[in-house]
Amino acid sequence: MLYLIRQCFKPLLPVSPRYINYDTIPPHNELKKIDLLRLQNFFKNSNKLFVLTGAGISTESGIKDYRSQNVGLFATTNHRPTNYSEFLASAEVRRRYWARNTTAWPIFKSFKPNISHKYLATLEHMGKLHWLVTQNVDNLHHKAGSRRLTELHGTVYSVICLQCNI
Repeated sequence: MLYLIRQCFKPLLPVSPRYINYDTIPPHNELKKIDLLRLQNFFKNSNKLFVLTGAGISTESGIKDYRSQNVGLFATTNHRPTNYSEFLASAEVRRRYWARNTTAWPIFKSFKPNISHKYLATLEHMGKLHWLVTQNVDNLHHKAGSRRLTELHGTVYSVICLQCNI
């Protein structure tokens, strides 16, 4: 996605390749010129975009996705996300979850939005993006400036106690 955004919108958001974390980007095909032109035309002529994003948008920021061959978390570790029903059912699972997240928090909170997050925020500020929905919990769309945003799975930047709702 980063390559696509960079090619479409060079004048809006120049970016240096040194900000790209290539270790987390899955293998992909080069973008064809005709597809680039179609995308540019689509954005140019659109005024009320609805965009859905997932893990792939944050890989350029250094956050691994789960399923990408050779670079995703499932391919590189034995760790799996905690299932919500397991979390609710077991105090031990909750302790393990919070211990792991507390340890990883300094790294996770240091991730920055990439050009794709920033461009979507720019589209919103230009009045072209009506709403953005993400499956990600990384808060990078918000950090980039998006406000017309639904985080389907919530965010790791805020938590609520399941007993007292605080």
